[in-house]
Amino acid sequence: MLRRVRFWTFVLAWAPGTVLAQAADTSATLRLIAVGDVNLGRSLGQRILRGETDYPFHALRDWFSGADAVFANLESPISDQHGETESPRSNVVFCAPPVAADVLRAAGISVVSTANNHAADYGATGIAETIAFLHQAGVQPVGTTVDAAGTFAPAILDRHGIRVAIVAFTQFVNGRAAWEQSISLFDSSGVRRQIDSVRSHADVVIASFHGGREYASDADTVTEQQMRYLIDAGADIVLAHHPHVAWGVEEYRGHLIFRSLGNCVFYQPQRRWADVGLAAELVWTRRDGRVVLRSARFQPLRTGFQPTRDVSPQRQRALFERLRRRSTVPLIQEQSAYAVDLHGIHS
Repeated sequence: MLRRVRFWTFVLAWAPGTVLAQAADTSATLRLIAVGDVNLGRSLGQRILRGETDYPFHALRDWFSGADAVFANLESPISDQHGETESPRSNVVFCAPPVAADVLRAAGISVVSTANNHAADYGATGIAETIAFLHQAGVQPVGTTVDAAGTFAPAILDRHGIRVAIVAFTQFVNGRAAWEQSISLFDSSGVRRQIDSVRSHADVVIASFHGGREYASDADTVTEQQMRYLIDAGADIVLAHHPHVAWGVEEYRGHLIFRSLGNCVFYQPQRRWADVGLAAELVWTRRDGRVVLRSARFQPLRTGFQPTRDVSPQRQRALFERLRRRSTVPLIQEQSAYAVDLHGIHS
């Protein structure tokens, strides 16, 4: 359980469609923290190259260490471009240096989605190097492949007897290229194929989804339908990102869709709401032979080159109101947290 802190935490207490585990029933639990967009390229990549490898996650590393697993969307490919971390031709084409994989592992990040619009920024070489560097560092990538048949391996977490599978999809990739078959693009048959391949082997299936319009106030109709389709196809939780701003939470057929976690390590001071993001903290418990979602929490983050949980009270309140208006589940203040009581939703 999180220790009490002086800033707000947004909490969702999960009940319908599952069993809400009692606090004392903690013999087998798995706690996962998930954050949104992480970019270790551009100017931050240069800092990392100069030896500031602890800088990006310095304020979050101790918190991450208390989780059984940490997930992030890795927005920047990891590629050896001989010191280049941003294309001289375009500032929307970037990569992180090879040591960035070790930066992720040292921060406690265990799984990253590499299925996003920047996956092919440095072509087939960048895709292959990203996968290789992550594996070498002990971080599981999901959403890209070097398999000629285009087979995407899930990330598997097995902690305390609870097995979680993570699959990843992106709506699109910047540009059109032959190596797109190496990236897990969203399509209904591919979604079902990937989820079906892990559903019977995992207690929990998490779908990472990269899509929606950047900086939009909420999901468009197509994006909403695609996120829901992930649940229809068998996912238990959807963790979405790409808009760079936080959206709300949807309960759909007894499951949670985090419509956008927003930024984490991403510096966009010119964009309203891009300076605060969300970390979702999910806790599963095995009870009576079943794995159930015990709780889900929202932790506000002040985003940038070095994200922190130190968010001003005024900004926390504003973020809460933004989430409340964009959620289909109620957010309720309980002392230092915001809770959602989902009892009765299916009645």
